[in-house]
Amino acid sequence: MLITGDLFIGGEWVKSSSRQWREVVCPITEEVLGRAPVPTFSEVDRAVAAARNAFDSGPWPRMSLDERAGHLRAAVKIFEEDHLDRAVTLQTDETGSVESFTRATTTAMPRFLEQLVEDVSGIVLSETRQGVAGPFRFLREPRGVVAAIVPWNAPVMAAATKIFPALLMGCSMVLKTASESPFSAHLLAEALVEAGVPPGVLSVISGSRVIGAHLITRASVDKVTFTGSVRTGRRIAGVCGDLLKPLSCELGGKAAAILGADADVATHLPALLANALTNNGQLGVSTTRILAHSSQVAELRDALIDALSTMVIGDPHDAATAFGPLVSETQRDRVEGYIASGQAQGATLAYGGMRPKHLPVGYYLSPAVFTNVTNDMAIARDAILGPVVCIIGYSSETEAVQIANDCDAEFGGSVYADDVDHALDLATRLRTGSCAVNGAPWVGGGAGPLLSEATNGLGPDRSVEGLLDYVKHSSIALPTVDTQMADCRAGGQVDVGGANEIATVSRLLAD
Repeated sequence: MLITGDLFIGGEWVKSSSRQWREVVCPITEEVLGRAPVPTFSEVDRAVAAARNAFDSGPWPRMSLDERAGHLRAAVKIFEEDHLDRAVTLQTDETGSVESFTRATTTAMPRFLEQLVEDVSGIVLSETRQGVAGPFRFLREPRGVVAAIVPWNAPVMAAATKIFPALLMGCSMVLKTASESPFSAHLLAEALVEAGVPPGVLSVISGSRVIGAHLITRASVDKVTFTGSVRTGRRIAGVCGDLLKPLSCELGGKAAAILGADADVATHLPALLANALTNNGQLGVSTTRILAHSSQVAELRDALIDALSTMVIGDPHDAATAFGPLVSETQRDRVEGYIASGQAQGATLAYGGMRPKHLPVGYYLSPAVFTNVTNDMAIARDAILGPVVCIIGYSSETEAVQIANDCDAEFGGSVYADDVDHALDLATRLRTGSCAVNGAPWVGGGAGPLLSEATNGLGPDRSVEGLLDYVKHSSIALPTVDTQMADCRAGGQVDVGGANEIATVSRLLAD
């Protein structure tokens, strides 16, 4: 059935007045899955105005943290009961990701929210401190209206990672979905409405980069958060810099995995494969650059090829499938271009990189394994966002660390060694915000912050550090009781208001 989407603005589903639609093509069938409305600039402005009103005049920022958490928990429960299966299927149809991946990421939402609620309980929102000249009240308050732009990989969880922390901290949000996956996030928006989140707290629009550019430049937007490509992130950073607008961005990377010189290849192969090629390598933290000691390169190559040759490429709705299609024809063409460039620059294509003959329909591409790769090649340096694994040999672990750190787009990373202390030592030498050891949860260390700011992004995401990105700081200088009494002794009069002020200040200082 052809899906026809609407815009979710100010708590209502509205049809765009532009009368323009973008066809969303299913990467599995190459058929039109649905039509997403292209909003007008005035409709984007309407969404921002609704968010502004909800923040300035609505109840959401004035609720307690427990009240806001209660609404979000109710929304997650509604989503699980009423929308989960539909969301999993729809994301697979939008992106081509295998159902095991879409289900795993989508069902992680309750745990993600509960971790945020636990994290926020340790944040002090108001405290009295002693300054150089006297006491002051330090406040952490909701930042305001947030413009969020999310990518197409794991679209529901990508939306949740922006919506939950911002709303939990009392902000309102306008979310722009990716053009490739505009529909599935609507199911999360529906659940939030059913859970009683007030109108205007969340609006969801789709559209191209032009719509995103218009959104982030609105004067009423107080903060921008973006996940996507390095090129787009740099442009957004330039705009936000000119506007002095706070920005957090998580950008696609070229993460490295170091297989320690003492590491057993067979032991660590499952984690190496999963971390490199989950979702066809279409994740910013995919460790598709694998560094192995020169004595182990051949063994690693053969082990990867043997494993990949048994893994099924096909219908992502089938539970036996390991690799579905890439998200779009454009993305497959882009990845094929990098495979050709790798060969042209002297790397050896040891396996794959071809369109499967048994799948003439769909944007399928078999995972590619390259050897004889040097770190100056495009396949080793650029964020391909596809199933292209580069094996790079090293002679010493010092050289391995140097190679791993010699990258302008390193986001995540992983280290494998049979001795955990040895692996930890290597991990601390990597110039990356987030790193996993020996197959540990590699997206933000499980429940920890996702940190891209070390080399390829701005600001943290998730956990306590990510929550604090959605608050602004202010201080209020307080008069001391001694100062008030000195005024009285000098002949001044303290009226009822002054007496009340002294009592108030005394209470503040007693916190």
